[in-house]
Amino acid sequence: MLNNLTQITHFSPDHEDLIHDVSYDFYGKRLITCSSDLKIKVFDLNEETGNWDLNDSWRAHDASVLKVGWAHPEYGQLFASCSLDRSIKFWEEQESENRKGGRRWQEKHKIPFKNSITSIKFSPNHQGLRLASISTDGVLRIFEAMDIINLSNWTLTDEFEVTNNLSTNTNNSHGENHYCFTWCHSRSLPPMLAVGCGKENVVKIFRMDLNNKWQAQEVLTGHNDLVLDVTWAPDMGRQSQLIGTACKDHYVRIFKLRQEKVKTSPGKNSSSLLQQQSFHPNAPGSADKNIQNSNIHQNSLPNNLSNSSMTSPPIRGALSNGGGIKKPSKFLVELMSAFNDHESEVWKVEFNILGTILSSSGDDGKVRLWKG
Repeated sequence: MLNNLTQITHFSPDHEDLIHDVSYDFYGKRLITCSSDLKIKVFDLNEETGNWDLNDSWRAHDASVLKVGWAHPEYGQLFASCSLDRSIKFWEEQESENRKGGRRWQEKHKIPFKNSITSIKFSPNHQGLRLASISTDGVLRIFEAMDIINLSNWTLTDEFEVTNNLSTNTNNSHGENHYCFTWCHSRSLPPMLAVGCGKENVVKIFRMDLNNKWQAQEVLTGHNDLVLDVTWAPDMGRQSQLIGTACKDHYVRIFKLRQEKVKTSPGKNSSSLLQQQSFHPNAPGSADKNIQNSNIHQNSLPNNLSNSSMTSPPIRGALSNGGGIKKPSKFLVELMSAFNDHESEVWKVEFNILGTILSSSGDDGKVRLWKG
C-alpha cells in the first residue's frame, strides 16, 4: 500500500462549467485547465507558498475545450488545445504582456477540421516538434513545425485511419467514436503509437512499414467496452515496454510488450503484420498480486511529466539503421494486471517519469496509484 506519498493541495480554478482536462508542464511547475466555459487557464506554482497562482485566463475557443497539452520546454513555452469547435490551436507565452491580462498567451496557429478532435499529444522531443491528433472520423493526423522559429507554419506529414469499422455518426465524441492514443517514448525504438480504437474495444500498436506507411501491428485485446485512455510508460532502460489502459468496463489494465527477434527467410518481408495474443483479464488470478493501489483525493493529481532529454536529432523514418534505432521486430504481448477497484468508468491513466507508478482516475471521484 502506498502511504504518505505527497501533500494534497486544493485550489479552485474558478471555471464556470465542467473541467475537461488538466495538463502539467515538463517540470510540474505549471498547469493548464480547460472547460466547457470555453476558457483556458494557466497556473504557476508558487514554490514559497505551495499555491497555484493564476498566470492568465481567456476565452480560447467557440465551443467546449476538451484537451490541452504542453510541448517539451526545448521548444519554449508552447501548448496546444482542441475543442468541439473542430479546431486545434497553438499558444505561445508572450512575456512582455502582463499576467492576468488575457493576452499573455498568443494564438500562433489554428488548424480547422471537419470533425471533432478527441485527443492531441506532442511527440517525444527527440522526434522533433510534432503534434498528433485523432478525431471522431477515426483518422490520426501528425503535424510538424518544420521551422521551430516560425510556429505559425505547421505541415501535415502523416494521415491514416485507425479502424475500418467507422460509424456514420462521426460527431459522437463520447460514444462509439471515442478514440485515444499515446506515443512511445523510447529513443532506441522507431516511432510508435498505441491507439484506442473506438467500438472495436482494442488498443492497436502502429508503426511504419518498409514503405514508411503507418500500419497496425500488435493488438491489445481483452477490453469489454470502449478504451477511454491509454498511456505508454517511459522505458528507462527496461528490456520490455509497459502500456496502461483505462476502460469503460471499469478496469485498469497493464500490458507488457517484449521484443522477440524475427527470423526472416530469403524473400520474406520482416515487416509483415505480427501475431496477436488474446487475453481473459477477468479470469481469477489475472491481477498481479504484487501491484497494490492507494486512494487519494481527486485534486491531488500527480505530475504527468514526460521522459525525454534534448540531445538526439529528430527521427522521421521508422527503419533507420543509424543512431542506435532498432528495426521493428515482433512484440509478444502479455496482460500483466487488470483491476476494477474504481467500480465505475475509468477515464484517465498516466505513468510517472520512471514508469514505475501508474495513476488512474474514474467516475468514483478518486485517483488510485498502482505500483509494481
